[in-house]
Amino acid sequence: MDQLQTDDLVTILVAVIAAVAGWMTQRARPRPARSDVQSSIIDDLQVERDKAWAQVAALEAKGAAMQEEMAAAIREARAVKEEAFRLQDVARLQISMAASYIWRLRAHIDAGQPPPSPDIPPELSELLSPKNP
Repeated sequence: MDQLQTDDLVTILVAVIAAVAGWMTQRARPRPARSDVQSSIIDDLQVERDKAWAQVAALEAKGAAMQEEMAAAIREARAVKEEAFRLQDVARLQISMAASYIWRLRAHIDAGQPPPSPDIPPELSELLSPKNP
């Protein structure tokens, strides 16, 4: 029985040694280099990736420039709109002054008062002077 156990141990030991030797041989063997086709594909993919990143960067820069242009256009439009409202307010005031003077003249005529007519208010006379456009 002793002999049987020893034979089993020897068999197991030989199997373990063979497995370890095979594993070490496999580890020591250099890995095969990539094939030229694989290298070419990888190189092509890297070039495409670099082009794509360059396009992304260009698009980001273009987007930032467009946002700045849009912000400038909005600022300009607001300034124009404010100026238009200011001119509209001035025009309304001038029309109001002219209408007020017209009503004073009509009241003068309706009351049957003789000439001269009431004096033109100084603001309206400035408005009607030839030096004002």
